[in-house]
Amino acid sequence: MKKPIYHALFSSRIIYLINTWSNTTEKNLNMLQRQQNKILKILFNLDKLTPTEEVYQKTKELNIRQLIKYHNILLLHKIKNKLIKANVSLKTNKQIHTYETRRKSDIRTAKRTQKKLSQKLTTETTTIYNMLPKELTKLKIQAYPLEPENMRLPSFA
Repeated sequence: MKKPIYHALFSSRIIYLINTWSNTTEKNLNMLQRQQNKILKILFNLDKLTPTEEVYQKTKELNIRQLIKYHNILLLHKIKNKLIKANVSLKTNKQIHTYETRRKSDIRTAKRTQKKLSQKLTTETTTIYNMLPKELTKLKIQAYPLEPENMRLPSFA
């Protein structure tokens, strides 16, 4: 009963337009993170002094920064697989280089596009997306299974 309450009252509001507001200042992200920590501790009857990492392990929720990365990767996936219309052009290394490279299927944003998107989306997100297994990036799905214990890529820490 606690998870539906959390998702209805907090998570749904945070996720709404997350790709747009995720470029906010570190100060605002920290404020949101503190609110999320507080709400999870209250809802799941955890002590105020419970370490934050333990809170997320027990509740199996993603923190604010992980949610941002997840939704940015998902947006990039939808753009790459033409599941949504976007004014962004993505290229593979194969389209950029005339020579063979080991990472020829990795994607990049075109230089003219980088001004339209945030640096977070263009650099960090493409790096993480390129680290995903190729079977996963080829799927024509609207969302990846959201399982926090499986999202432990080096960049998510």
